[in-house]
Amino acid sequence: MNFHAPDELPLFERHSEFVSIVPGKDSSITIAPRLVISEGIEHYDPVVRQCYYSDERPLQFYKYYTQQHCEMECLANYT
Repeated sequence: MNFHAPDELPLFERHSEFVSIVPGKDSSITIAPRLVISEGIEHYDPVVRQCYYSDERPLQFYKYYTQQHCEMECLANYT
């Protein structure tokens, strides 16, 4: 099982931690999300902050700008 944002593709090679689930045995997994809040970074140039806001750089294949979407588009454009 892989957990990811609903608008993102699961990229298995990015995840370094896997948990094996044994059939017939009880299993417990804790998922601890990380929330990153960076207030005031919108005033920096995108090159300096190393990310874009959705209104700064529209993507061709995705509706919403995320780091993964940007990377997938760069890969698609490169190939």
